[in-house]
Amino acid sequence: MFMKKLTHSKKNIFSIFCSERVIVTISILFLLVLGIFLHDDFGIHWDSEQQQRMGRLNTSYILDRNESFYTYNNRYHGPLFEILLFIITKDMPEQKIYFTRHLVTYLFFLLGVVAFYFLNQRIIKKWPLALLCCAMLVISPRIFGDAFYNSKDIPFLVAFIFSILTLHLLLEKKNIVCIIIHCLSSAILIALRTPGVIIMGFTLGLLSLELIILRKPNWKSMIFQGGLYIILTCLFTYLFWPILWHDPFTEIQNAFQTMSHFPWRGGVVLYRGNFIESTELPWHYIPVWMVSTIPLGYLSFAFIGFIDNLRTFFQFKSNLYFQSVRDFLLIIAWLLIPIMSVILLKSVVYDAWRHLFFIYPAVIIFAVMGLKTLLNTRWGKISPTISLGFVGLLMLISIAEPLIFMVRNHPLEMVYFNQLVNKRNLRIRQYFEMEYWGLSYRQGLEYVLAANPGEQIRIKVANSPGILNAKLLSQTDRDRLVYVSKPEEADYFLTNYRYHPEDYDYPDEVFNIIIGDEKVFSVFQMGSSQQ
Repeated sequence: MFMKKLTHSKKNIFSIFCSERVIVTISILFLLVLGIFLHDDFGIHWDSEQQQRMGRLNTSYILDRNESFYTYNNRYHGPLFEILLFIITKDMPEQKIYFTRHLVTYLFFLLGVVAFYFLNQRIIKKWPLALLCCAMLVISPRIFGDAFYNSKDIPFLVAFIFSILTLHLLLEKKNIVCIIIHCLSSAILIALRTPGVIIMGFTLGLLSLELIILRKPNWKSMIFQGGLYIILTCLFTYLFWPILWHDPFTEIQNAFQTMSHFPWRGGVVLYRGNFIESTELPWHYIPVWMVSTIPLGYLSFAFIGFIDNLRTFFQFKSNLYFQSVRDFLLIIAWLLIPIMSVILLKSVVYDAWRHLFFIYPAVIIFAVMGLKTLLNTRWGKISPTISLGFVGLLMLISIAEPLIFMVRNHPLEMVYFNQLVNKRNLRIRQYFEMEYWGLSYRQGLEYVLAANPGEQIRIKVANSPGILNAKLLSQTDRDRLVYVSKPEEADYFLTNYRYHPEDYDYPDEVFNIIIGDEKVFSVFQMGSSQQ
C-alpha cells in the first residue's frame, strides 16, 4: 500500500514538473537570463548612431514642435521603438547606452516569442508544438543575432506577430474589446514601419471572406466592425507617429512614397558575385537569400507543411473546415504577399532579407505543421514508435545544426548560410554579403589595443563601423586610437570586407575571424608599425 502511494506521489510530482505552465515559464526565464548574459557581447553597426538620433529628434519634436524636424531625412522611418529606446537611455553614459539598447531590443524580441507561443496554440492547438515553434524562432542564427542590435527589423517582426495574434482573436470573438486591442496592435505596427499597413488588408480581407463563405446574417454588424477598425486604426496611427501631427494626409502619402522606394545612400549590394544597384535587384533576390540562410531542416519541414495545407485547402467542402482554411490563407498571405509586393513594386531592399524578417514566423508555422503531418502519418508496417522516433530525430538534427553554429560563432551568428550554399564549394564572401553590419570591428579594435598596451596606435578602417565601435571602449583606450585616412600611414588596417569581397595584398595578417571556411574580418599590420 505504501509503495502504491509513493508511486502515485512520484507520478503527480512528475506531471507537475512536465506541465505546460511550468515548462513554458522555465523556457521564458532561461531566455531572459540568456539575454542578460549575452547582450553586451555585440558590437555597433552602421545604423546604430542614426537610429539613436532618430529617437532623439522625434522625442524633441514631441516636446517642443521644432519645425526643422520636417526636413529631417529619416522622418518617415517609424520612430515608435526608437523613441522608447531614447527615453530609457537618454541619461546614460555612451557605452551603457548601446548595451542597454541591445538588452531592451532583446527583451522586446522575447515578448514576441511569448506572443508567438500563444498564436501557435491557437493555430496548431498543441502546446508542445507551439513551444517548438518558439524554439525554432529563437534557434535561427540570423534572427537571434539581430534580436540584440537590430532595432529596425526585429521590433517590426515582434509587432507583426502581435498583430496576427490580435487578428486571430478578433476573428474568433468579434467583440469591442478585441477590436480595440487589434486596432492598437495594427497602429503600433504601422508606426514602426509603413509596410505594416498590410495588416489592415489582412483584417478586412478575412472579415469579408468569412462574411461571403459562411453567409452570416449579421452582415451589418460585420460591416460596422470593419468600419470601426479602419477609423480607430487610423486614429491610433496618427497618435503614435509624430510626423503626421501637423499635416496627416500629406505626410502619410509622402511616407508611403518614400518608404516604398527608399533612397538608400550607398546604393549597391553584392548578390551572386556581382555588385547590383539596390533599385535594380532581380525578382529572385529575396527568395534566394531566404532559401540560402534559413536552416535547411526548417525549410524542408515547411515545404511539407505547405503542401499538406494546400491539399486541405482544395478539399474544402463544408463550413466545418473554414477555420483551418482561414488560418492557411492568413499564414500564406503573411509569407507571400510581402515578397510579391517587393517584387512588383521594385522596392529597395539590402543587407540580405532583413527587411522581410517579419515574414519568417510564417515559415516556422508551416515547418511545425509539416512536423505535425509527419507525426500523424502511418508508414505502412513500420511501428508508430519507430516512425515517431525517426521524425523526432530529424527535427532534433534540424535544430541542432543552427544551434551548434550559433554557439561556435557568437557574437557573429548572423553570418549564417545553410548547406545549400556551404556544400557548393563557393567562396561565399565573393558571392554574398557576409558581415555586413560591421559588428566584428569591436573584436578587431580590442585585439589591436591588447597587442599594443599603453601605446598610441594609428589605424585605418575600411568603413564607418570601425570608428563607431570605439564607443564601446573605455575612454583611455579610445584616446589611444588615432584614425588615419590612408593605409600606408597606419600601424594597422581593419576590414570586414564589405564592398571589397576580394582578398587584400597586405602580407602581414595578424588577426582574423573565420566563419565556416570564409574569412569575414581581418586585421593587417602595416609597414609603419614594422619599421
